[in-house]
Parts: sequence; C-alpha cells; structure tokens
Amino acid sequence: MNAAPRMLLSAEPIGGLWCITLELAAGLCAAGIDVTLALLGTSPRPAQMEAAQAIPGLALVPMHLDPGRDKFELGDALATVARRRHVDVVHLHNPALAASRWHVPVVAAMHGCPAVSWHALHGGDLPADLGWHAAATARGLMAANAVIAPSHAFAEQLQRVYGVRAQVVHHGLRPRAVPLHARARAVLASSCLGDDAADLATLDQATALLGAPVHVAGHLTRPDGSAPALSHLRRLGMLDAVAMRAAFAGHLIFASAARHEPFGLTVLEAALSGMALVLADIPAFRELWDGVALFAAPGDAAGFARACRFLLDDPRAAALAGAAAMRRAAQFNRESMVAATLAVHRSITRENVRA
Repeated sequence: MNAAPRMLLSAEPIGGLWCITLELAAGLCAAGIDVTLALLGTSPRPAQMEAAQAIPGLALVPMHLDPGRDKFELGDALATVARRRHVDVVHLHNPALAASRWHVPVVAAMHGCPAVSWHALHGGDLPADLGWHAAATARGLMAANAVIAPSHAFAEQLQRVYGVRAQVVHHGLRPRAVPLHARARAVLASSCLGDDAADLATLDQATALLGAPVHVAGHLTRPDGSAPALSHLRRLGMLDAVAMRAAFAGHLIFASAARHEPFGLTVLEAALSGMALVLADIPAFRELWDGVALFAAPGDAAGFARACRFLLDDPRAAALAGAAAMRRAAQFNRESMVAATLAVHRSITRENVRA
C-alpha cells in the first residue's frame, strides 16, 4: 500500500491569505494528503491557531521566523523542515523563498505582488523600496517548478512583469449559511491596510452622491502611518470573522472600487453571503463576476453611485443580483481549488521523476 503523498505548505497568519491557506490545507487533508503547515512571522492569534488545530490530520510547525529576514536563510530553514518531514512537494505562499535549496519540486503561489500592483496603478519604474522585493520575487519565480495565480487576469500581469507563465487556480471557499433576516438599505466595503489600490476615495465621493450609508470595514492606515482622507464613508474598524459575516448578512450591497485586484477574496465572501455586487470594471473582477455584478469604471464616483442607487431603490433587483452572485460564488469552492492545486502538484512531481 502506497504511503500518502506528503506536502509542506508555508504561510503567515495574516488576513485573506491565512483564510485561503486553511481552506486549502483542510481540503488537501480530506483528500488524503499528509500536510505540514509551516507558520511564519508573528504567532497566530488564539482563534487562528484553534482553527488550524481543528483540521484533522494537519501538522503545524511554528517557525518563529520573520519573513522579512534574508530570504535564503528563511528558505533554508523551511528546506530543513521539508527534509525532516520527507515531503514530496513544497507549496510556498511567499514565492521569493523558492530560490533556496530544495530537494523536491516547489510550487510558488502568487496571491498578490506590490510590484505588479505598482505597474497596474502607476506604470514606469518601481520606487526603490519595491525594487528589492521585485528582484527577490523574480528569483523565486524563476526557480520554482510551477507558479500559481488566482485569476487569468493576474497571470497575464505576472507574465508581463516577470516573464513567467502561471497556472490559474481560483480561490475557493465553502458555502455558508446565510441568515434570513432583512438587510439594511446600505452598502458595505472593505479595505486592507489603507491600500491605495482599494480606491476608497472614489467610494467616499460616491457616498456623497448616493444619499444612503456606505460602511467600510478594515484597517485604513497605510504602512507608512498615513490614512486616506474620507469624509462620507462610515468606518466600522477592524472586524473579526464573526462580525464580518454579520456585516455581510446585514447589508444589501457589497461595493469595491479597487483599481487592481489579483482575485478579490472579500468579494467572494460577500457573494457567498448573497449580497448584490457593485464592482470596478477591472480585468479580474470582469473575469470572475461578469454577468452577475454591476460594474462602474475605475474612479467613476457617479457611476458607482448610480449602480448602488439602482439596487437600493429596487429590492427585487437587488435580491436577484444577490442570488446570481451566490450561484456564481458556488463555482469557486474548496473542492475545485484543491483539485486544481493537486493537478499542478502531480504535473511537477511526474516531471521530477522523469528527469
């Protein structure tokens, strides 16, 4: 009887990446894969650790290593774990680590990239503080046996910026129970670290035109300590998973004016909750939600206000849009994500055996 395939995953307990990592780990374990999850960076919060420990068969290895340290040093530490665990394949959520010395095939999963985002938003040369990150990422992507991207739109951007071909594995989440109570005549948005790519300024201007509340959840302070000037959006602050699900269930519309997104995990969560979607007309959103969302041009505050007002003023149209979004969201599930991931892993392990 053959032993179960062994796999090493690595991730930091941060935001949407942590959520996707646990979904992937749970699905892989359920598929009979022997999975080790190496925890990088800060220690998971108690609730995060409990969620990871609740996955049957998942082995957790806290590394207590800062992902900002020398990438080769960190990669070598992970490679040591891979050898000790006798893994068959390594799946890294920090692609720069793929440039280290590995004894087995390596998959580099790209969920986002500051350099790609910079090129999408600004174009031209990268600022100095992003140059080193792009160089480290490029080395890792070139060293990896396979690269994964969460959308075709982002895969095309990776090829333009780094010259690498990525295979597409859409993110996937489990369906969730949606409370059957009335939704407020209000719009919900979210932001991560006050990222300018989220373009909250456009939603702030749209709120002034809309005449209905628009709430924004998340951390609005940028890494440099500054914050966007918002006069009309109502701030909910950071919400834990339970509070965020309540917010999804309590609002009629989810809006994102993002000028760049590799996938948009929060949009998927909102759609799974039955919310109507009003989204910026950017490649990833159009790829994933065409036919079920209303779109406005990036930066078009009046367009966002019109789309939101149409749904707020027509509850039946909003309900139909929310149901359509939920049906589309069901296609982006854990099972399809795991199956696509395993297909990538099998392809590179077969190539490694032939070599």
